[in-house]
Amino acid sequence: MGVGTMPTLVWTASPKAMAGYEVQVEVATGNFSKPTVPVDVVVGTTTFTVPMAAGLVPGTQYHWSVIAENMYGSMTAGPFTFTP
Repeated sequence: MGVGTMPTLVWTASPKAMAGYEVQVEVATGNFSKPTVPVDVVVGTTTFTVPMAAGLVPGTQYHWSVIAENMYGSMTAGPFTFTP
């Protein structure tokens, strides 16, 4: 059973991510060259709910990653996977 077509992605806070987090979601390739969901930057939270407008297809595997950003650069966690 999948996570639904509007899953909430959750990650552990990075104490140095002062500029926020960039969230990427893509169909199963995992290289994020063609994001399925437009890249979104979130600030002040460690969750992101994939919008219904993303049109996730049930039974399809998706990869996601989160990039912690600050004035010195960035650090990526993932890719992780989910299937709606």
